[in-house]
Amino acid sequence: MILATGAAAAILALLVQVIMIRAAMRSGEASPRAATGYRVSATLLVVTIICMAVAQYV
Repeated sequence: MILATGAAAAILALLVQVIMIRAAMRSGEASPRAATGYRVSATLLVVTIICMAVAQYV
């Protein structure tokens, strides 16, 4: 169950990257929108790493 949560977070991080970067490319606000997408994706990837580390001990 924990690994499934981590996998879901990784997939969400990918989707956030695709959606936010594509939207940033279309609009003139590339920097702020791209930075927000990177921050959200990084947070989701941290959740993925934590889930993978905890899964070893559960």
